[in-house]
Amino acid sequence: MKLRENQLRAVNITTNNNFKSGVHFHATGTGKSWISLEIILNYNNKYNNRNIIWMCEQKSILIEQFNKKTLKEKGYLNIYKKFMIVNYTENKNKDWSKLLGMAAFWGKPVLLVINRSFLVSQKKYKNIKIPIHLIIHDECHSISNKTTREFYDFILNKNKNISCLGFSATPNLEFKPFDNILTSYSIYDAYCDNVILNPNIKWLKSNKILSNEDIL
Repeated sequence: MKLRENQLRAVNITTNNNFKSGVHFHATGTGKSWISLEIILNYNNKYNNRNIIWMCEQKSILIEQFNKKTLKEKGYLNIYKKFMIVNYTENKNKDWSKLLGMAAFWGKPVLLVINRSFLVSQKKYKNIKIPIHLIIHDECHSISNKTTREFYDFILNKNKNISCLGFSATPNLEFKPFDNILTSYSIYDAYCDNVILNPNIKWLKSNKILSNEDIL
């Protein structure tokens, strides 16, 4: 897949800065998933035995991101060769953390794909025994959530050298590790580059005052 200029810039800045933690502040619909995939492949090329967590708020997004047909079409199916992918987007075995540890015996680094709410509820992340070196957090504005901050406090205390890369169209820069912007790509930028559709404003007139229900 050929990346657009804004995507390539995000990948290069992250890679050239040794995967320094921070946020890629890019508008919705501008291809943040492909930036993330390119980054983890670059990370694996440099650190081929390190484990990664890829998490997101919505299971539907994770399912779409790791759809084999889509990955093949975009040229990223080789992540299944590079990593032992453990996907707990839909099926979550009660012994999931134990099985995660066993995955490391396949001789590949582990890529754990999981939705954030499951990972942080009841502090399940404390059951992870394998070392985690990189976190990809799609929709990382959830850092404003108390349980998410507790997760990052725990993981940063456990490994002060861990890289945490967030992606969001509405980042919250108040809390570490997502308190600095690595790259930005606004809706206006995307519009100028013909990446997203032109805004189309419609004016509607009514002969009566509309209630909230009518407006909806």
